Amino acid sequence: MKEREKQAEDAVYKAKREAAIAITEANNREKVAKQAQEAAKKLTKEQEKIIRDKSNEQYEDFKMRYDTLATIVILYAVTVTIGLAVTSERIKADTIAFVKTIAFLFEGYYETACKLTTAAAGVGSGIQQPVVSVIITYLLGGIVALLCIAFILAGISSVGWLVYHVYQKYCWDEISPFVSLMSLAIVVSFASIMPLNIYLLLILSQIAYMIIRWLWEIKAIQGLFERIATRIEKWLDLKPNQQIGDLIIVFVIVVAVLTVRSWIKG
Repeated sequence: MKEREKQAEDAVYKAKREAAIAITEANNREKVAKQAQEAAKKLTKEQEKIIRDKSNEQYEDFKMRYDTLATIVILYAVTVTIGLAVTSERIKADTIAFVKTIAFLFEGYYETACKLTTAAAGVGSGIQQPVVSVIITYLLGGIVALLCIAFILAGISSVGWLVYHVYQKYCWDEISPFVSLMSLAIVVSFASIMPLNIYLLLILSQIAYMIIRWLWEIKAIQGLFERIATRIEKWLDLKPNQQIGDLIIVFVIVVAVLTVRSWIKG
């Protein structure tokens, strides 16, 4: 009986010892697995850093080449455009006309401001007391003159701030200089056949560009294209006779518009 108990105790002790060894081995394996996982994470981060650094290096190299090429193209285009502008009689005439128009506007505003100032200063001439009359005359005249100056400065600064704000928010990228340069080159190259003053065309082209970029940024143009695509898909789903009927209606409308236009010109 005692021998069996001793054998049982030995078996239990052996089992406990084997279990302790197994637990220790499991802990060691878990520790090794964690170390391997951490090493893998560290290696992954290092690889990602290497890839990111390489990508940044390639991007900087591409950007430097792109900027160099863009600078060369811009300088060449500006040089050619200036050369054409200097030798163009139409541009000279439009420049003179544009400067005269600006001068005429400022001269008209100056004359209007002088009239208002004189009229305001004339209020003091009706006062009997000389000292008060002189004070009122110069005071009212100075106030009106300052208001006229403040009005024109406020108008110019407001328009400038609006243009700068819209341009910075919607057009502040690498596309805008090329668009401006292309507009200038087109206007200068075909100045002889332009229907309007070239400076006015440049201003209108920039306004149109900013409006288009604004509509693009607020997704208005994309919405218009989507609507057009939806309408085209619906039209393509129609039966052939319905499509032919729509085409006939469009043809009749175009003919009617052209006929009315010819009557008006006649």
